[in-house]
Amino acid sequence: MNDIDQMAEWVDDQLGGLEVRRNMAVGLTGDQPTTTMVQIEEPPPFDSPEEAEQHGRELAQQLEEDGAIDADRFDQLMEDFGPYVNNPDVMAGFYMELDPQVTEMLPSLLHQSGADNAEQYLEQFSTGLGTALSTTDNTSSTSDYYSELSDVREHFRQPVDSPGMAWDRLAMLQHGDFPARFVADVARNGVLDQLEGDEWDQIDYRGSMTQKLGLSGDTLALAFGALGNNPSAARIALDEKADISLEEYTNRVYGMEGSRGTGDDIVAGYGQALAAGSGALEDPPDKGHHASNFAFEVIQVLGQHEDTPWGMRDPMGQIGAAYAEELLIGSYSHEHANRESSMDIPEDFELPPGTDPAFLLNPEDVYRFLHGFAHDDTHSQDFDRAVENLYETLPNQAIEADLETTQNGERDPQNLEAVMRMFGTLGGLQHQAQVEVRGSQFDEEEARRKRFAQVRNFLLGEAAGTTRVTGAMWKAMQLVAPNAIDDALGSNPDPREALADKDLRVGVLERYTLAQTMADAGYPTSEEAPADLFDRDPEKILDDPEYAAQVMEDLNEWTENNSEGDPEDHTFPLQDKYNSAWDAIGNGRGDVSDQIADRVDWQE
Repeated sequence: MNDIDQMAEWVDDQLGGLEVRRNMAVGLTGDQPTTTMVQIEEPPPFDSPEEAEQHGRELAQQLEEDGAIDADRFDQLMEDFGPYVNNPDVMAGFYMELDPQVTEMLPSLLHQSGADNAEQYLEQFSTGLGTALSTTDNTSSTSDYYSELSDVREHFRQPVDSPGMAWDRLAMLQHGDFPARFVADVARNGVLDQLEGDEWDQIDYRGSMTQKLGLSGDTLALAFGALGNNPSAARIALDEKADISLEEYTNRVYGMEGSRGTGDDIVAGYGQALAAGSGALEDPPDKGHHASNFAFEVIQVLGQHEDTPWGMRDPMGQIGAAYAEELLIGSYSHEHANRESSMDIPEDFELPPGTDPAFLLNPEDVYRFLHGFAHDDTHSQDFDRAVENLYETLPNQAIEADLETTQNGERDPQNLEAVMRMFGTLGGLQHQAQVEVRGSQFDEEEARRKRFAQVRNFLLGEAAGTTRVTGAMWKAMQLVAPNAIDDALGSNPDPREALADKDLRVGVLERYTLAQTMADAGYPTSEEAPADLFDRDPEKILDDPEYAAQVMEDLNEWTENNSEGDPEDHTFPLQDKYNSAWDAIGNGRGDVSDQIADRVDWQE
């Protein structure tokens, strides 16, 4: 019995430490865990949740003790506070002990103190408050954290007319991981309800005339900033609980651009909130039901504006990257050409193999949205990278599906042609958007030089030392239309002379890449490719007209030698399939994209 008693006593001794570890694990993973593993300091700094909670209370007492709350006091406090910002027990103790009004005023107190590390201290206070308010299941034997922190939550949720008070509350929400509905309520009651009101354009939303603690002085910018850190909160505040439509929200925010010196901050914050709510800021993007429904509306609403404010362009590029597949498929106008954008995919709309879009846009909505971030290549870089990734997989899957069908004795469904037409159309729409947006400032030759450099930089960077060039195909499609190289080579008996134009050498790279894609996918041939055909130097194709001409000649010879097929076989000869896919790119890149852009009218 003594042994059993000793074991029971040992177990009792361990319980406190186990509870500390459990609470720490919950605090580190947050309310939406992305991992089942966290690293916890061993041994824990406290033997029980009660001891950790008491330490937090003592820190709060240290802050509130008599005397001025100056830089020295903050410096001393934060030496001990900083290491525990993710500790639920310490943070719950601190914020249960601290008067909610003092909690609210921490940003202003920090600013007034002049502490050198005030911005860092605000981040720590905010992170710690998020940790404390997320403790729904963490309890000690002396406190029920969730219940005892209710006064903090309710204080922050109270409607407020003072921009300065709203600024303090929202500043405290800029860094932590908070419950979504709490963030939405504070943002709405602090300032968004006013923006939704009838006199929205008569209100000065500034809580400060200048930036403080690295934050905008505008309460709207901070409200959107808090939502931009919390995707669920963004959807709740701007959609579920909003009293105006997202379209009206956007009109009002755009109308404030440049107002009183803080309009740019408001627009940039709003853009991040929309990107967050769309799931575009997650890695990988969240395209679940709630996020994709929100994104569907965002894409259509933002696309209504011909002139996009500067602060919205990067967020639109981020949303475009997250929903690159939807934009690619939406550009397709050969099926249901006059369709409305819809969350539902028509049953008879043939999706390319390997795709599963969350919604189906119409081509005009695709163009409108691309138009919104066409002002500079930096805004579209995330989108371009996402489309490149699609090109790495979709053509191969399309070829495999076509072969599987024809080898079963059925007609070629031409999945490859459909996919290549989509890429061609999307590339054409992006090019059209850039020409229209940049207008007189759009230097066609300068743009071509930049894109040529992008293709070349890809070959020198990601593809260096390899003959794999599919990642450069999207950039090449935007640089030169397939019919341009066809016309040039067809009208000039000496290909080397025609290929003195470096843009046309990019076209050779396009054809080379398409042939390589078909070969890699195992497209059947009657004559195998020469051993070195797909070992050519992509960089040299771009730089050397004679080398590019030789590659073109070898490609043509190989495809021509594969022009005959088996009459009993439904599979197209390689030459026919190759030319058909090439024509599909040109069809999308040329006439189709032009027609789509011409059909778009902008609201006044």
